Amino acid sequence: LPQVCGISPHPSVHLEGVLGADPSAVANACQCPWALFPCGVPGGEGADPAIYDKDGDLYKNLERKFPGRNLTKRYEAMKHGFVPRGDLKESGVQEAVVECIQDISEFLQRNSLWRGELEMKVSTKSPRASTPRPPSPSSGASRPARRPRAGRRRRRRPPSSR
Repeated sequence: LPQVCGISPHPSVHLEGVLGADPSAVANACQCPWALFPCGVPGGEGADPAIYDKDGDLYKNLERKFPGRNLTKRYEAMKHGFVPRGDLKESGVQEAVVECIQDISEFLQRNSLWRGELEMKVSTKSPRASTPRPPSPSSGASRPARRPRAGRRRRRRPPSSR
């Protein structure tokens, strides 16, 4: 399938450099526009490098291929990984997650990939704490017998010829 866009709240293309490749050259091989959301102050500890910013080589290469269709937005106050694993109880993290998801939504709409509206509910509760678990077999709770699904028959295996 052809790629239609790429989205990275925490770009890690710079790791290509660790492997001896040119991270900026990766953009030359891309077949679609990208939305990049690097974190931290460039040059700061744990920050994503400046290659993802408007003046960065990687972003410039993407713009040469897909003029005006790419997006970059740096979240200087956030740490790499804040969208999938940020602590929502920390100051500003929840707001930044919502803002980034809205930016992603706008990017998809601008590239005619999504027409829907975004409704998000962000919770600080652990998913395990809010979702009741079914009783385990060792708890003594009995489970109903499993019945075969309607319309499905078990196939008989032909006798093996040994």
